[in-house]
Amino acid sequence: MGRAQAFVASDEFIVWAQSLGGMLTRMETEYGGIAEMVEHPAWDEGRTTYALHLLQSLCKHIAQVERELHIHVEEKTGKKP
Repeated sequence: MGRAQAFVASDEFIVWAQSLGGMLTRMETEYGGIAEMVEHPAWDEGRTTYALHLLQSLCKHIAQVERELHIHVEEKTGKKP
């Protein structure tokens, strides 16, 4: 069994996290930050509230995942990450 088949879940998670990190870097590089991005003519003001709700939900989920991964790493290594 190859690596791609053996570690699909972790690979998927890492690609997603890298993608999110890349989007945040791109936002800072191209616009200077979120405040500048939402004021840019290419931003659809009608989607701002929806974007905020998505972000709030994402923050909640990321916080939960971070707590669970932190516990897992600490239990496996005996060290705080």
